[in-house]
Amino acid sequence: MKNYSFILLVALVLLLLSCSGESEVSSPEMAIMMDSAQVSSRSSGGASRMQAEILIPQDSGSKIQVNGSLSLEVDDIDKASKMVRILVLSHEGRISNSDTGSFEQRYANITLLVPSSNFYQIIDDIKKLSVLVSNENIYSNDVTEEYIDTEARLSVMKDTENRFSTLLQDTKNIDEAIKVEKELMRIRGEIDSLQGRMNYFVKTTENSVLNLRMVESMPLTGDQWDAKKSISDSLRNLVSFSKHVADFLIGVLIFSPVIGVLGALSYFVYRLANRFMRRQRR
Repeated sequence: MKNYSFILLVALVLLLLSCSGESEVSSPEMAIMMDSAQVSSRSSGGASRMQAEILIPQDSGSKIQVNGSLSLEVDDIDKASKMVRILVLSHEGRISNSDTGSFEQRYANITLLVPSSNFYQIIDDIKKLSVLVSNENIYSNDVTEEYIDTEARLSVMKDTENRFSTLLQDTKNIDEAIKVEKELMRIRGEIDSLQGRMNYFVKTTENSVLNLRMVESMPLTGDQWDAKKSISDSLRNLVSFSKHVADFLIGVLIFSPVIGVLGALSYFVYRLANRFMRRQRR
């Protein structure tokens, strides 16, 4: 009976030890799972922040001048010019120069000044008015470094101006006051120059210039082509050419005596030179 009791006791102790071992094994597994969950949560949060930084544009404070030129062919130069003026107003811009005329083809040269934020959009809108885009050129210039340098110089000059203004108030000698005033005027002149340069950078980076050239297409057939006009133009050119030829022949006829005299003198001099050379050889 004692043996049975001892065996049962040993079996109970082994059972308790095995349960304790399983609980110790399961506990680290749960800890590892929790740690991995925390790591994955942190990594997913970091990824979302990176995506947000990529999607949200960062203001780098750069100063870039963007300008361009565009050449088009249009069906009607008047309608196209009118639509360009409407587009410029809708994009908060203005026309700084305009030139229209006709030389073989009707044309219009227009200089547009638009905000840089609307520059590419107005180019796309203007190209929709054309039947052919002959040339498109966009060029940029980064003036960020020069802008920052000018801004720093301007700040230093303003501080210097303040110090000289204070010094001018404290001077008691007239000669010293004149010298300080002269230097102060020079500093203020440099400040005005630097401020003008800063304003130029701001204006040219916030606005873009587009040089637009439009020419009217010339179809071989259609309402815009007139056979009578073409024949009359050809006859007019033929008459003009005939007049030039006649003017040339009349000029030759009038100056023929002078040309004959010069030719005779040249021939006489040539003969004398030949005779002289022959005598020298003998």
